[in-house]
Amino acid sequence: MMTRGTRTLLSVLLIGLSGPVGILPLGPAAATVQAEAAPRSPLERRASDVSAVLRGQRPAAEVFAPVFLAQVSEAQLKRLVQQLEGAHGAFIGIDSVTPNGAHSAAVTLRFARATGHGVMSIEPAEPHRVNGLLVQRFQTANDSLDAVRTELDALPGRVNAWFGPVDGGVAWLEVGADRPLALGSTFKLFVLAATARAVDEGRHRWDEVVPLSVRSYPSGVMQDWPQGAPVTVQSLATLMLQISDNTATDQLIALLGREAVEREWRDAGGDGGRSLPFLMTREFFVLKADPRLRARYASAAEAERRGMLEALPRSGPAASTVAAAFSGAPLAPDAIEWHASPQSLRRILKTLTEPRFATARALLAANRNMTEEAAAGWRYVGFKGGSEPGVLNLTWLLQDREQRWHMLTLGWNNPDAPVDPVRLGALAQRILALPRQGHL
Repeated sequence: MMTRGTRTLLSVLLIGLSGPVGILPLGPAAATVQAEAAPRSPLERRASDVSAVLRGQRPAAEVFAPVFLAQVSEAQLKRLVQQLEGAHGAFIGIDSVTPNGAHSAAVTLRFARATGHGVMSIEPAEPHRVNGLLVQRFQTANDSLDAVRTELDALPGRVNAWFGPVDGGVAWLEVGADRPLALGSTFKLFVLAATARAVDEGRHRWDEVVPLSVRSYPSGVMQDWPQGAPVTVQSLATLMLQISDNTATDQLIALLGREAVEREWRDAGGDGGRSLPFLMTREFFVLKADPRLRARYASAAEAERRGMLEALPRSGPAASTVAAAFSGAPLAPDAIEWHASPQSLRRILKTLTEPRFATARALLAANRNMTEEAAAGWRYVGFKGGSEPGVLNLTWLLQDREQRWHMLTLGWNNPDAPVDPVRLGALAQRILALPRQGHL
């Protein structure tokens, strides 16, 4: 599940923002130190200043423009550097600055185990403060699949991973392929499959207009729309995938019926013990935000759980109460979530590769969550991710140049502490960057 805060992280894989300024670290990387050249131009001078900020030797307000710091605060910047150093080793400095204009340059950031490549921009006028820093990809020195497996195994909590053909052939990477973990908003893949099937069977249409009749909590925008607002089925599915809109998701489940989504879930082998009944997002938030409801639901059998959902009040807690509940430690992710294994995800994605579900695939491709360089190696890229405290899942549907379908999924659960999206995102990018000849 993605709250308003975690959706920003997951929509780009890592901490950052999707606007014209900000930091969007997206990948993994190489090492070795070179001394930074003596700063000459404003770009070179500010690159040296950025290095000092990232090493904690200078206040961010002296170097970054207010428009930047309004989006990424100094505290967020420090937290981001800590996460990147956890993934790539200690930050050493900016290794090179290659101007591509008077006020913008390609930059290389050197970490102990990796090199990050991106773009930095400065204000045209003095004092030429930094108003943009985009780190797009990383390269890890002497990387290998064994190194990735070792790092996955070292993550605190439980992990699973699978990279291979969706038809069930030999996987290139496999860790806990049959191990169900909490998915967060990746569960919306099952809602997408149920929607596509309903359209294919003539029970609904993509252009069918539905009056908005439910309301959930962020992430998303539709929770602020007026009840009764007309919206098409395709628009609901688009918002569910593009911005992980929870109200759009619940409206689709209400339209299809919970049993239709549960049918997709069972057929794909989703966990039937902990994960049924299949929760709507509003139910998820209401249950988790109330300690007594959370404890009772976590220990109840399926029949009692269904009764509890029927009895939930129509007016739930305030959005601020829900946001506060999800701002700290994990909230029973082992008991109240959508739990599925990589094999279950592979089966639902295999369903979506059927020719009759082309519209669903087009919607899934609206959010690729992959750098242009990485995506260039694939004919098709679709993505869905999910998170809540202690839960993170990243799942891609990929088609190669020979039109063969593949899946990459990484899951990480820790019921005792939040998980690090930068660290798992870096591992995903490293997997995608490794040569696959003879494997896929």
